[in-house]
Amino acid sequence: MVRRRRGSGRRAPADQGYRLVPFVFEFRSVLDWTVTRTTLTFGQWLKIEDIYSTNYDIKSCARARARAARQHAGRRC
Repeated sequence: MVRRRRGSGRRAPADQGYRLVPFVFEFRSVLDWTVTRTTLTFGQWLKIEDIYSTNYDIKSCARARARAARQHAGRRC
């Protein structure tokens, strides 16, 4: 499984574009699965990749919300 590093906000649009292109996620998963020593079936591998991807999305959204809250904390309406 390819590990993603904690990155800047510039990475989010690239990551979204990567997921919008058909079959790129699956192609990368097939490549990762074939070169990684594992006892997982390909279906199990895809489930793990999907869980990891969803977790990444949740963390990215939480960071964006926290960043926006810090920016608006000092402002008064």
